[in-house]
Amino acid sequence: MNQADTAWMLSGLAAIPSYFGLLWRASTSFDDSLDVVAAHGLGGTVGALLTGVFAQKALNGVADGALFGNPRQFLIQGAAVVSEIVYSGAISFVLLKVVSLVVPLRAGRDDEGVGMDVSQHGEEAYVHAEGAPVGVWDGA
Repeated sequence: MNQADTAWMLSGLAAIPSYFGLLWRASTSFDDSLDVVAAHGLGGTVGALLTGVFAQKALNGVADGALFGNPRQFLIQGAAVVSEIVYSGAISFVLLKVVSLVVPLRAGRDDEGVGMDVSQHGEEAYVHAEGAPVGVWDGA
């Protein structure tokens, strides 16, 4: 398997849980407007884990993956994924706490009611979609 084939295989497989994550998120009220968890969280996690499966020392110069006789590489990738999740979560929490000392992290109840596009920008971004009805915002 050459480098291009490996890349296509890895990205194609990582796209599958990402796609189903996008579908699931759309059917819930989970607030992830940019679909970061589905696109980057799931896709990135699966891609990082599959690197431990498809890695080839002939291509990367470091180590083989599980398909090429080194199943330990999958465990190494798993440990890296878990440590990245813990690190990112902890740092994000600390940064959010620091930012919350300066500015509020949540919009006011009235702003949420009419929608942030209307309350913050004075315009309706998605007129035909779920959200505030057109003309609710009085411009004040």
